[in-house]
Amino acid sequence: MFRLFRTPRHMEDLALFSRHLAGALGARVPLPQVLRAFQLDSEGGALGRAVGQLANDVEQGQPLSQAMERHPDIFAAPYRRLVRLGEQGHTLPGMMRETADRFEDGLKIYEQFRRAAAYPLIVLLVLFTICSFLTVKVLPKWEDIFSQIGFPMEKSFAHVFSFNASDTLILANVILLIPCLYLLAALLGLRVWGWGPGRLALSIPVIGPIMRMSESANFASYLSLLLAHRVPLAEALELIAEASENSYVRQAILDFRDRYEKGEKLGKIVESQPLLPAGMSVMIAAAEDQGELAATLDELGHFYRDRTTHGLLVLREILEPLILILIGLFVAMIAMMFYFPLFQLPKLIG
Repeated sequence: MFRLFRTPRHMEDLALFSRHLAGALGARVPLPQVLRAFQLDSEGGALGRAVGQLANDVEQGQPLSQAMERHPDIFAAPYRRLVRLGEQGHTLPGMMRETADRFEDGLKIYEQFRRAAAYPLIVLLVLFTICSFLTVKVLPKWEDIFSQIGFPMEKSFAHVFSFNASDTLILANVILLIPCLYLLAALLGLRVWGWGPGRLALSIPVIGPIMRMSESANFASYLSLLLAHRVPLAEALELIAEASENSYVRQAILDFRDRYEKGEKLGKIVESQPLLPAGMSVMIAAAEDQGELAATLDELGHFYRDRTTHGLLVLREILEPLILILIGLFVAMIAMMFYFPLFQLPKLIG
């Protein structure tokens, strides 16, 4: 998710606002009336109030992008720059229409991720709840029983596994809690794609390649939008870097800009870095030679977005058997933890 949005709901609101702005301005409705109409149709909230204030400022003669600067929590800097570019090029309706298209594509990706993450999250939460209950309620009573007969459960368990039962359950709780928190934050729309070292996030098995495809789709899609509206390539790269949430991606795109300003072609730059797929560099180089960079990037954006969607569908298929294996291992661990000491009791007594 780009830093244009705080949550998926915010992304949905901006997509709706951009779509409304594009349609009304394309019909030559004056901008203040467009904003007033959106305010009246909105269901209140921060965006509705902000748009009402935008209408007041625009009526007083301020450009829309300048009026948006008073609401940085609603309209992030990259979004304001898109609006400013549309104003400067007198292409604001088209800019907003294509921006809304890309926001809606991003929402579709998020919905696929939500569906892929919901099932493992529910299972992990159930396992965490069971494990916590065993740690707090069951294990102490089990230990009391063993203590009353003169053989502490830690001794009987350590006799077989060389570590005690309580430590095992605490470790299991921690292991279950970390992915639970990550998935729950993602489903609630909090920013998790950029947590931690940016490059490490793209190196996570299974999930990392999907994230890389998503970043590639965003790069190609938004760069095609900016180039189609005659934004200079160096400025377009800077804007995309500013919008990216992943620190590694952001720095890589800024390096693209620096090398481009030194005279290198974009295709050669993309070819020499590990962020974007190798096939993209070939297509970009060919498009540069033919003068069709914007159109080619638009097609690449659709291609890699489709690959991201496919990757998420495959992830769902992979997760289902893995979750079943996890449940089996959990049941086996609980069985050994509470019943193995009973089997060892005669040996310990003897």
